[in-house]
Amino acid sequence: MRTLSASAAAAAKPRARRQSFVKGALVLAVGGFIGKLIGAIYRIPLTNIIGAEGMGLYQMIFPMYSLLLTISSGGIPTALSRLVAEKCALKRHEDAGRLARNATLSLTVFGLVCSGLVAIFARMIAVAQGNAEATLSYYAIAPAIAFVAVISAVRGYFQGRENMVPSALSQILEQVAKLGFGLGLAVLLLPRGIAYAAAGATLGVSLSEAVAMIVLLAQRAGEREKLPVRKERRFLRDCKELYRLAIPVTLGGIVMPLTQLIDSALVINILKKTMDVSTATALYGLSGGPVGSLINMPVVISLAIATAILPSVSASHAIGDEEGTRKKAGLAVRLCVLVALPCTAMFALFARPIIMLLYGGGLTVGVIDEPRIASELLALTAISVLLIAVIQVATNILHAIGRNYTPVINLAIGAGVKIVLNLVLLPRIGIYAVAASSVACYLTACVLDVVMLAVRCRPRFPFLRAFVVPVVSTAITAGIGYGLYRLISPWSGAAGLILAVTVGAAVYLLAAMCLGAVTEEERKHIPVLGRFTGFRSKRPPRA
Repeated sequence: MRTLSASAAAAAKPRARRQSFVKGALVLAVGGFIGKLIGAIYRIPLTNIIGAEGMGLYQMIFPMYSLLLTISSGGIPTALSRLVAEKCALKRHEDAGRLARNATLSLTVFGLVCSGLVAIFARMIAVAQGNAEATLSYYAIAPAIAFVAVISAVRGYFQGRENMVPSALSQILEQVAKLGFGLGLAVLLLPRGIAYAAAGATLGVSLSEAVAMIVLLAQRAGEREKLPVRKERRFLRDCKELYRLAIPVTLGGIVMPLTQLIDSALVINILKKTMDVSTATALYGLSGGPVGSLINMPVVISLAIATAILPSVSASHAIGDEEGTRKKAGLAVRLCVLVALPCTAMFALFARPIIMLLYGGGLTVGVIDEPRIASELLALTAISVLLIAVIQVATNILHAIGRNYTPVINLAIGAGVKIVLNLVLLPRIGIYAVAASSVACYLTACVLDVVMLAVRCRPRFPFLRAFVVPVVSTAITAGIGYGLYRLISPWSGAAGLILAVTVGAAVYLLAAMCLGAVTEEERKHIPVLGRFTGFRSKRPPRA
């Protein structure tokens, strides 16, 4: 048997500084939610500045941008997080340190290549999507791909060590920078036209990614207890090990950006057969802008749970702790449903008040009734919040137990359903086809993921606590919230909405705790909720 080196033994010390996956999820959720909140706030004045058509140009570049991000770095944080966690669990800290260094190097090179490709083919891509004015935005977004590649490697390293603070902090600072740079450049360039203003907002994204990269690299450089790095040269071998795990994750990540890229071409090119290109672009902007940003806000919490559960489950699986794997997987699914279900109900019930409160100033009633269409799209896609949340958590659990290609296949099947429905429905029901096909896509992938998770992992959770309690709590909350809104809205719609959501959140938390959604023992490990331990009547101790 090999003996641990002195440096490897000393490297075991950082393990005491790790967070539990629940605390890690909370850190990521708070950071991600604040970041998404700032991002949503950013889109409100941006919509007011550049309008629905400008938002359409702004949104056009993101499917291709997301696709190239996924190709260049999408699977690396997941793979690196898993490998670092497994190697640290097995006390192979020097291997983990070297792997992180080599991953950063390979991603930097690949990101630069992808950035160059976007700059070269910018006009060709924009023309294929149906509006050549998006070319400037492609030029502006190109540098961000290289920056995000580096960000992905550093975040994967920190997440593998179950330290979610750097990721959360960088997300917040990234959004703050985007708010400042994006709005400032959009206003500065607006006199030159909508296309230039949209490109200015897009350049703000590139600058914000540069800020996030600098922040993460500074945190890595200033880390007190770094993993030791074995000096042997194993660059190609490390890349092989890393990409063996990253490729299936990347393939899974490619599916939706590729589908959205096809969508962006289908939607505008099909709609402009019956309307002018400006109106078609504006409709696409409503679907991907206000509606898309709102749907993605609560999803960030489930993404935090999914990201935090991966290294924790991977470590348990690596040492053969199947019972621990099942318990952690069960808790992750329960927390995911608990968070996503009331958000789904909120968007379905209050779609129009939310749209009018946040985006009413930037949406107009002209050739199309933009506020009405955006509200209807939000209500139709509200269920996507729950479906995406379950998909994210199930996907990372399946990756953690070695079922790497299963989520890819399931999502690809869902994407196929979406493309077919868009081709069939777009000529018939217009932009509403995008909402219907998205829900069908996520529902298909979600059902397939849950079935496979039940077969391969068998997560441990009581059915009543995991599903019935959130549904009952959501129903109680929805009734009280809707009643408050109807009572207050005749005097002030905004006040009625804010009161309904605020009181509803408090009622939901109270109902979920009273009905036992999270056990007393589990609350001890969740920050904030831990101080409510003993809220329910205590049972007598066992003899």
